[in-house]
Amino acid sequence: MRSDKLRQQSAIEYLMTYGWAILVILVVLAILFLMNIFNSGTFTPAGCQQQPGFLCSNPLLNASGYLSVSVGRNAAAINATGVACTLNSTAPASFSTIPTTQMLNGFTYQLLFQCRIPQSAIGSCFSGAIWVEYTEQGQTGLVSEIGRVDACVKTNGAVAVGNSTPCNSIPLKLDGSASNTWSGTAAGTATLSTTQANDIIVVMVGSENPSAIEKVSSISSPKIPGGEWHERSNLSELTASYTDMEVWWAYSSNQLSSEPITATLAGSPDDATIIAFGISGADTAAPWDTNAALPAKATGSNATPSVKISTTAQNALILGFASTASNPVITPGGGFSQIQNIVAAGGAMFDSGLAEYTVASSPQTGRAVNATLGVHELWLLSGDAIKQSCS
Repeated sequence: MRSDKLRQQSAIEYLMTYGWAILVILVVLAILFLMNIFNSGTFTPAGCQQQPGFLCSNPLLNASGYLSVSVGRNAAAINATGVACTLNSTAPASFSTIPTTQMLNGFTYQLLFQCRIPQSAIGSCFSGAIWVEYTEQGQTGLVSEIGRVDACVKTNGAVAVGNSTPCNSIPLKLDGSASNTWSGTAAGTATLSTTQANDIIVVMVGSENPSAIEKVSSISSPKIPGGEWHERSNLSELTASYTDMEVWWAYSSNQLSSEPITATLAGSPDDATIIAFGISGADTAAPWDTNAALPAKATGSNATPSVKISTTAQNALILGFASTASNPVITPGGGFSQIQNIVAAGGAMFDSGLAEYTVASSPQTGRAVNATLGVHELWLLSGDAIKQSCS
């Protein structure tokens, strides 16, 4: 009888001891649950595995599925026009339109993506790809994967979006210039140095020949492949001599140091000139002002070449290019600064060239681009404009 009572007492003590222990464990588990310790998002590290040509880091996801990511380029500049995210590596069928964002090599930008998450709650996670739609060197509708993102909801509030290099923060200015002349051969070279990467490089080539126009066949340089050079304008005069003036351009992701830039003509001119210069702060993906009347071109016969231009961009570098098959030193017109002027005199005649610029901080209408010859001569003149990044 006594032994039964002892066994009952031991059982009760056993149950009470372990009961309290179980109760404590349940309380601890409840606290941990409230702290969200058991949500998978607590153990999922946030990160972005970037794809070639892009930078990505610091993803931040909120409960509404908005994903903020620090995105950049480590290749040629692009103009981002849309973003999207997917759960796999298949390119999206549509994109969310964003304000056009110029993404320069080496700079980062905070972009905002709308992604699908399992539930609108802290700890819910997204794992997938982020994408950008963009334009580059005149090509539109291009699509690339930026990177693979793993991120979990850490906040119910808004997530940041913005540009680490706000529009107009990079001044639009001349960045180095060079010139040269040649006679009797098809090619000539100017050696250009710049102080910045991500410049637009502009090359003006003038030539004269007694019997035929010698057009530019190509522009080349070691750090800028031939396929990256584009003709912007050309103008010829056939009245008294065969004179040709052309403007070419390219984007350079590198700072240039004594870079030989060579113009090769279709034939051998009597005389030719080349002027090369860099422009920093330009919209590197689509540098030229979009006004339909550009470039403006004119020919004439007097001492004061002039043409009128209109621009669309809020901030632009207005350029003037003048050429004549004679030997006056061409000087800039009113309000313009000289980039380079040069006279080629090695042949039977001459070829003179001028490149000039001025900065405009508002759209222009009927703005005169002019120059001064000093004597009455036949001339070629072109006016154009480079727009500022995000302008």
